[in-house]
Amino acid sequence: MQDNPTYKPNQSQSVDTDVTTWKLPDGAIARLGRGVIRDIAISSEKRSFAVATHIGTWIYELDTKQPVALLDTERGMVNKVALSDDGQWIATHNWDGIIIVREMMTQQCVTKIQGWYKNTSRLAFSPDNQYIAASGNGYGDIYVWHTQSGKHIVSFRLEGRIEGKRKKDERYPLLYPICFSPDGQLLAYASDKFTLTVRHLKSKKRIATLPTTLHLSSNCYVYGLVFSPCSQLLAASIQDLETQKNIEVQVWNINKEVLETTYTDICRGRVLPAYSSESSLQVADIYSNKVVMLDATQREKLGSIEIQTSTQAVNVSSDAQLWVIVTSREINVWQADSSITVIPIQEPSSPSNSMFFSQSDNMLICKYWSESSIIFWDINQKERIRPPISVNSNGKKCTLSPCEELLAIIGEIDKPLKFGVLYQELK
Repeated sequence: MQDNPTYKPNQSQSVDTDVTTWKLPDGAIARLGRGVIRDIAISSEKRSFAVATHIGTWIYELDTKQPVALLDTERGMVNKVALSDDGQWIATHNWDGIIIVREMMTQQCVTKIQGWYKNTSRLAFSPDNQYIAASGNGYGDIYVWHTQSGKHIVSFRLEGRIEGKRKKDERYPLLYPICFSPDGQLLAYASDKFTLTVRHLKSKKRIATLPTTLHLSSNCYVYGLVFSPCSQLLAASIQDLETQKNIEVQVWNINKEVLETTYTDICRGRVLPAYSSESSLQVADIYSNKVVMLDATQREKLGSIEIQTSTQAVNVSSDAQLWVIVTSREINVWQADSSITVIPIQEPSSPSNSMFFSQSDNMLICKYWSESSIIFWDINQKERIRPPISVNSNGKKCTLSPCEELLAIIGEIDKPLKFGVLYQELK
């Protein structure tokens, strides 16, 4: 089995830079793609980030703009990933309900926590990196374990199964956030659809109960959650269940259990809040075609990133200095100095719904879900060849004729919503 080199932060990779051969199954010769993206985590101190996919977990360095390691390929299907603030630990959760904590430098497994829920809403390290917490996907408990030993420290039960309801009374579990206070003493989480609960980790005492709906309708839930640097304030972004758009951002005084500030006119997309080290509340306003970074406290726009395809994942460093936005085509890193780093994802990160070989050209032809084009791969060189064929976004499948001279594409040929077969000559 091919393996990737040991990860050494900020050092150039000396062996095996061909990521298509990393950790292949027995008998495989190449991996053309990096998997459907599920989550992302970032370490500002090490300037590295981790991308969880259905293949495994990719580790990238910001300075080199290259992947430097691939983890979790034994079972794949990684759902969530978290990095400790100092970049020492990485934790991943897969669809088998297993949480694995590794030492980042050596990639060695430190502890394996089994029997957790198949779906995890959030995974987070405490600021001192001593603990790791996870919340179930709308049901069960909030659990906290010791990072290195995997010992169960404490758990807090949610108030029953947390569900949302949209069209035709369809019910499904919602995603609910958790976060540690910067001093590491408190844990905040959504205890039900409408309420935030803050507890002291050691005493398990409930410190505050915060009713987020207040004057709002019941058709909303908490999307993002973060403590201020002083651990006295808790900011929550409230999202509409029907439209999946932000309603408002609330800032609560934990000690007084009162709503101190409400921001209702600065964001219209999905909102991820964060605090800078200077205690300024900043947010990422996430749309289908762009992400806008704002200083909510000063009501100022900090910057924006235009994106070509839908956002797969967004995350922010603990000091709000780095924002990472991942799409199916590229990774965008926005820094507090307004500079932007773009890392192209050369291989599509979505499954293929049409795939077949051209024997005469030793070529693999693929149509991917997230791509509006048909891509041609050279099997020997393990890279794209010839220009891709652009198809309508409704073009879902394609096939090759026996003579290998015609490509048939099922797609939109006459609006509205009339479909037929298009033919493209290949020779």
